[in-house]
Amino acid sequence: MILMRRSLFDEDVQEMRRQLGGLLDAVPTPWPREIVGPDVEWQPPVEVFENAHEVVIKAALPDIDPKQVDITITNDAVTLKGSRKPEEQKDSIYHRRELRYGAFLRTVPLPTEVKGAEAKASYHDGMLEVRLPKSDRAKNTTVKVTVK
Repeated sequence: MILMRRSLFDEDVQEMRRQLGGLLDAVPTPWPREIVGPDVEWQPPVEVFENAHEVVIKAALPDIDPKQVDITITNDAVTLKGSRKPEEQKDSIYHRRELRYGAFLRTVPLPTEVKGAEAKASYHDGMLEVRLPKSDRAKNTTVKVTVK
């Protein structure tokens, strides 16, 4: 048997919110709640990790013009916003459509304080990568002990 660790405030609660029509919006979360309106169709999958110097956010955004993606950085989150238009195949009958189209919005909480003004974003092979340098207060400092 394979056990998978799941986050309570991750996909499960988001799906329950959608199913219950916002009834669970009063449930407190440790990060800013995403504003998802009727014009938001989907949320791209992301990975968030950090090293000693920066926080990195990767988002899967295939077939999206990176110039059409808005990236907003606040003190404690990064928001990605944009849309993907469907490619309609003329004279074709679709038997399955699983790719997501339409407007997307994804707010990612930051694990530590960053220098938002120094962020850099790149796009390659359908992956958006946002690199955010950590603030000096968030970096670990090592102190050597001298023996007298």
